[in-house]
Amino acid sequence: QRLAAFTSFPVAVPNYRLTKPETPIKHPAHAEDVLQFLHFLLDWEGPSDYVQKPAYDPKKLYLVGHSCSAHMLASVYLSPTTTFPGLDKLVPSDRLLESTQGIIFSEGIYDIDLLIDSFPNYKSWFIANTFGDLESYAPFNTVAYSLRPGAGDVHWLIMHSRKDTLVDLK
Repeated sequence: QRLAAFTSFPVAVPNYRLTKPETPIKHPAHAEDVLQFLHFLLDWEGPSDYVQKPAYDPKKLYLVGHSCSAHMLASVYLSPTTTFPGLDKLVPSDRLLESTQGIIFSEGIYDIDLLIDSFPNYKSWFIANTFGDLESYAPFNTVAYSLRPGAGDVHWLIMHSRKDTLVDLK
């Protein structure tokens, strides 16, 4: 039996495209994949071999984002304060906003310029490939984003280990 049958908390993990030499996509394409997955969850009844239909309550979504996924969820559920090509595609439906009860962020990347300040080598092997080779990544600084209309009832929890060696508290 599936764990969800025992806990009543089914878990769905999205797959999203990665930036690689063979797939040189840039942000926000990754977050678009996650948003598409979240919209899919609103109508999906669960695995075909799962006895209980629906397998979960799509009106009670709790999301967890770790590291890059925390940034992607923040990019979807918060509204950018500046314009940048493609960011306008990261708009969740009213139904998704109403269905999302809570979001947990763990070791998230929220301010890319600050991340590069702390870890300069991240730019060459990760950030420039994913976001483009830019002077500033301010358009992607989700700390500066505002709460998206309709997301006011979402509960937020941000966690971060003081011993994280890859993303610091800044």
